[in-house]
Amino acid sequence: MTAMKWRRGFVCIYGMIFVTLLGACAPGPEDFIDDLSGSQDEREAAAQELLLAKEKAVGPLLAALADPEKGQAQAALVEILVSLMMRVEDARIATALTGLLDGGSDADLKARIIRLVGMHRRTQLLDAVIKGLSDPEARVRLQALIAIDSFAGKMHPEQEVEIDLMARKLLTDESLPVRREAMIRVASQVDALLDKANQAALAARLAEAESLFVAALEIDPSSQRAHYRLARFMYDNDSAERGIDSLRAHGLLLDVPLLPQAPALDGRLDEAAWSHAARADGAYQFSFSHTAATPSDHASHFFIGRTARSLWIGFYGEDADPQDLVAKVTPDMQDEADSYEGGPVGDASIWTDDIIELFIDTNFDHSSYAHIGINSLGVRVDEWIARSRQEAFESGDFSADFSDEAWRANDALAVNVGADHWSIEYRIDFDDSNIPAPAPGTIWGFNLIRVYRGEEYNQWVRTYSGGHSPDDFGVLLFQ
Repeated sequence: MTAMKWRRGFVCIYGMIFVTLLGACAPGPEDFIDDLSGSQDEREAAAQELLLAKEKAVGPLLAALADPEKGQAQAALVEILVSLMMRVEDARIATALTGLLDGGSDADLKARIIRLVGMHRRTQLLDAVIKGLSDPEARVRLQALIAIDSFAGKMHPEQEVEIDLMARKLLTDESLPVRREAMIRVASQVDALLDKANQAALAARLAEAESLFVAALEIDPSSQRAHYRLARFMYDNDSAERGIDSLRAHGLLLDVPLLPQAPALDGRLDEAAWSHAARADGAYQFSFSHTAATPSDHASHFFIGRTARSLWIGFYGEDADPQDLVAKVTPDMQDEADSYEGGPVGDASIWTDDIIELFIDTNFDHSSYAHIGINSLGVRVDEWIARSRQEAFESGDFSADFSDEAWRANDALAVNVGADHWSIEYRIDFDDSNIPAPAPGTIWGFNLIRVYRGEEYNQWVRTYSGGHSPDDFGVLLFQ
């Protein structure tokens, strides 16, 4: 062998040995798993490497998940394993995660697994998620309810039936967040029957319509929407007294009394006259994403009464931080604010302040109504809606004007901001046109809305197509 060939052979053998040694020294999945207990940068880098390792990482990850000494890394381990289910087909992952969900694992870990499974829509674990609906821990039940929505269109009919039945049971859960989430899911079941009931009513199949309304209430006896629609159905179809009684029984109608005297306007609601007013407590959150009437997180109370000449409305909004009330529109901007009334939201619009909104349908035609907004500085804007946007959208006819720009309420108000609340006293006088003096027995449509921090929309009676939905307004019955 020549010297040149010998040198080439030596280099080749040396290179092979070097590569082998280099491979032996390269970090493997076990090394990266150890890094899952390190700093945030180490955890993120390790997770990326383990995901890239795919099949090679599954065994070590499962071994680590079963190792009590790796408890600190469990959250990261399950996140990587759920993500790997989209990249590899290995039944061991689903088996291991199902075991954790079925066993006595930490509730936070179980909730985390369910959240990840829902996020990634891993149907292999759907049965385990459904079992989570009956878990002893509320946080697990809550995550199971939320995750199940991710599997829409991927469930077997028997799974859907089981979930619907479980959701109904959870309407009375001890946990408020669980009850709220259950209400949202059950509302879709109720809506399906209400749609059929409305179609039957439009086709004059009245007995069928009423039975469908009743069936909707059997699904959720507390459904505000079902109670309202059944009561309105009765009122509109020769059973007005039954309808009124039902609205009153379910907090959707207020009997407006004649006050012994007019209160003095100071915004404090502490005069004796207000003790004679009708009172409503609480409010419901509006959402475009669902139709459940979920309670507001911010307690609100309002009072309503009348004198011979005026309607009187009091509002008391509990607020732990009244110094944070949003009030961008100040009294010196009143004229500019008036120009924004129902128009675009801009710098002079009070609709993104902390406000109350009043909707008053004096002829109960579910179309025309007064709309009034008041913020915590006493800025007030008003408009008369001659034809509701709800009606226009439902009919497809947008030819008529929506509002009467010339109308102005003949009214007065006072606002008070206290240490733990803010309150309003408001008077609107009767007139000969849009706000006529009501005789005893007169019915008006009405709603009061509290906008919290310009973002959260809380209503006395829940509406379903935005606040401007007069066909969903609550009812006032004048005494």
